[in-house]
Amino acid sequence: VYEVTPGYLTTCEFEPPHFRLAGRRALVFAEDRHARASNVALLVEQLPFLYLPFVSFTEHKSPFFIIPGKRKPWGAFALGGYRYELPGDDGHEGTVRLDRRQNYGWGYGIDHQFKSADYGKGLLKAYYNPDGDKTEENPSALPKGADKKRYRVLWRHAWRPADHTSIITNVQEFSDEAFRKDLLYHEEYLDDDQVESYISSVTSTQDFSFTGLVRKRMNRFQTVDEALPQMTLDLRERPVRD
Repeated sequence: VYEVTPGYLTTCEFEPPHFRLAGRRALVFAEDRHARASNVALLVEQLPFLYLPFVSFTEHKSPFFIIPGKRKPWGAFALGGYRYELPGDDGHEGTVRLDRRQNYGWGYGIDHQFKSADYGKGLLKAYYNPDGDKTEENPSALPKGADKKRYRVLWRHAWRPADHTSIITNVQEFSDEAFRKDLLYHEEYLDDDQVESYISSVTSTQDFSFTGLVRKRMNRFQTVDEALPQMTLDLRERPVRD
């Protein structure tokens, strides 16, 4: 057992570390691969982010996580959350998020997904940032639609209610045009470019195909060709018999 008073815990290999959990007392149990500290402050660079009365780490996978770091335009940040799984056969699981960014303040969110044999696959993402960009003092310079309260809601669902019918829903609403660039991970911002909102239904049989589409502008800063609704019926060619 190693004891340091005061001490800190970190996985950063640099000296001084880019982030650390500094506490009045830190204990490391080498044989059990276990560490804990009390009266802990999470420091990114020299900026305090969170206070925890007690923290413990083991090699076992924990549902709680903290990802500290520093990047533009966030500044120093700490992204935290709790991963959960709900009982049942529908594969309900997700993450509750609690984040802190130096230049954007606190952020709260939830990601939830499910995969059901009866109701298809669904994904819900919601995120709220009440502080906005703390570095921008001129309101006229803010992105179109942005103010101090920024948010994002996403709902996606793919379902086959019948053998020949599939329904796809994609609904996204953002507080402003720069939310995705400012507050999403870079990878999600680049990979997820389906920002239009629509509901699409397709029924295809040997005799006909029927498609229905509803597309609605959910974000006032977007230009969208709305379809309210748009339906198409195609009859298959059949041979004429004597």
